[in-house]
Amino acid sequence: MRSVTDKQQKKWDPWIDHPDPGPEDFDEFLAEMGPEDTEYFPGNPNARVVFIDDDDEDVEAWLKKRAAAHARGERLPEEIEADEGPRKS
Repeated sequence: MRSVTDKQQKKWDPWIDHPDPGPEDFDEFLAEMGPEDTEYFPGNPNARVVFIDDDDEDVEAWLKKRAAAHARGERLPEEIEADEGPRKS
């Protein structure tokens, strides 16, 4: 029977087996792009963005709070505000 090393058993994963690129890694590629290299997509009109103010609370704590609210079938006030717009006083 042939012995298999750990390196042979582990398959290369392109998502994790290389260093993460930095912003400067794309400068040359982006400099060479022209209008013919881009496409316009109108986007999703139902998309929403929730901004987390991490000065007020830790992002992980907020994500846990959101997960707990969703598990109860509820939404956080900032999620509702993002959908409905700011409250008028």
